[in-house]
Amino acid sequence: MSSYIDCDTHYIMIQSRGIWAYKCKNPETGKWCSRSCGTRNLNKALIVISKRLAEGKLLYPDGYRSRGASPKPKYDRRTFGELTENYFVHGKCPIEAGREKRGKKICLSTLYTYEKNKEAKILPYWKDEIPRNITEQMCDRYLLSLPDLYGITRSSANTVFGVFRTMLDQLKKDGFIDSNPAAGVKPLANDTKEKDVLTVEELHRLFDVEWPSKIAKTAMKTAAHTGMRIGEVRALKGEQIQGLSIVVDASFSRIAGRKEPKNYKTREVPITQSLKDELMQYARGDDEYLFSIKGSKPISVNAILKNLKTALKRAGIEKHITPHCLRHGFNTMLISHNVSSTIVKSAIGHSSDAMTEHYLHLKADDMDAIRAVQEEIGN
Repeated sequence: MSSYIDCDTHYIMIQSRGIWAYKCKNPETGKWCSRSCGTRNLNKALIVISKRLAEGKLLYPDGYRSRGASPKPKYDRRTFGELTENYFVHGKCPIEAGREKRGKKICLSTLYTYEKNKEAKILPYWKDEIPRNITEQMCDRYLLSLPDLYGITRSSANTVFGVFRTMLDQLKKDGFIDSNPAAGVKPLANDTKEKDVLTVEELHRLFDVEWPSKIAKTAMKTAAHTGMRIGEVRALKGEQIQGLSIVVDASFSRIAGRKEPKNYKTREVPITQSLKDELMQYARGDDEYLFSIKGSKPISVNAILKNLKTALKRAGIEKHITPHCLRHGFNTMLISHNVSSTIVKSAIGHSSDAMTEHYLHLKADDMDAIRAVQEEIGN
């Protein structure tokens, strides 16, 4: 065996059994490795080496990787907290940007809720962890610990874990992890109580008693008679009352202000003459909020909740009732009066494959069927 050292390119030429080869150091492992030139002629061997140097393939000539073991890939060593710093930050969130490119939207209120869960219940646990080191077992232990760790229900723990899973999905899309370790974790058993609803007799009692605020009372009466969401009720303006109908085309939240309704669909909801008369008492102008002290900003959710709680106590109703329970109750009442599911979905704003039009109109007979139930609620 003979050898030749080239000090400029840092390889050693060797000849074994007449065939020229060379040894060079692997910069990733620091170990020396041998590569054959495939010729007995020194000049031809030098040409082969020169060509490989020019192509940057001295260490891995064509076809060599497929025969040998590839070096372990390098990966980002940044922590979970560092990689998810902009998650759920409006305008910077990659999840928000991805949905927008697909023609979908994520409202500011949702981003705000996700951000709160991230900061309060996810980062304290995962902030310093390297994403590639997170396993399914670690995710499962995290979910099981959430109720005791933060004093929340199992249902709330599932919600927090859902946000965490969404974050891992984005890390996978960005190439920081190969698979989502939380994907196979089973949720905790739901411990949310069944929603309470009020009977017609209880609704009469609730709205017969005196409320601290007449505005809050009418707002909740509107929710009970139409199934509108609390955000949709708060967003109500005079221009939305058209004849004996309300055109539900907006919602209101503390974070996003006035925005499109859930599912981004406008719908028409019938109302009775008596409810319209009561609503018009608060109408200042077409573009001002009905349920507002000055018209520029609607009554707060907390004010509505306090009024509702007081009214329930005065009416002797011990059920746990929220504004959404009134919506749920209206839905239940329509179904119990044999109103078709298609009409119910159209009236209360549930998405459905059958509802393909952007603007939903109910037929006159459909309106009458709903008003018959509303008259029963109002009497």
